[in-house]
Amino acid sequence: MSIPIFFGFLWGIVSFFLKGPDEEKNDAIRNTVTLAFGWNVDTVAYIGPYLYRPNNDGSSKNVHLPNTIGIVVLSLILTSSIVMIFVSAHKCYNQIKIYSDKVSRKTRSLQFQLFYALVTQTLIPLILMHLPVTMLFVFTIFDFDLGHASAIITVTIAIFPALDPFPVIFIIKHYRNAILRMIKKPLVIIVQALPDTNT
Repeated sequence: MSIPIFFGFLWGIVSFFLKGPDEEKNDAIRNTVTLAFGWNVDTVAYIGPYLYRPNNDGSSKNVHLPNTIGIVVLSLILTSSIVMIFVSAHKCYNQIKIYSDKVSRKTRSLQFQLFYALVTQTLIPLILMHLPVTMLFVFTIFDFDLGHASAIITVTIAIFPALDPFPVIFIIKHYRNAILRMIKKPLVIIVQALPDTNT
């Protein structure tokens, strides 16, 4: 249980100290934020990397070390999270296979349903959180401004909690049947209430 607490703390520290607002970053995004959202950047709380900063003469760009360290640390957190997901899934699957011969067919079926529900639940944050953040980091490293498209991350992160329970509901047979019964009952009542067109 200490791993997510540690990573959350590390993510917060890196975001606050290495990727938070500063004057150069505010100046770089001021026009974009004003044009895109109509906001004053000085009144907006945000985090994000600004890796390539222009020299005083404006002729070339320097790599900003604190932001670079921040993006490297956050990339390592993302990578280690994905590695842990796959290692845990592999171990879980192997354990289910080992013990599946020692339990009843019904229990084995339930165990595999739970495993597939967990796999699907894992794919949701991978697609809605890890992938968009990784793409944002990649575009940042190549100094490419996504503009409005960067707001997609906010939307996908907001959608994640709403979608997370669906794999369990639809993959596990007992939950799926209960939901189908709940949907079927009102439909039967509606159909029975419709007027008979044969008379």
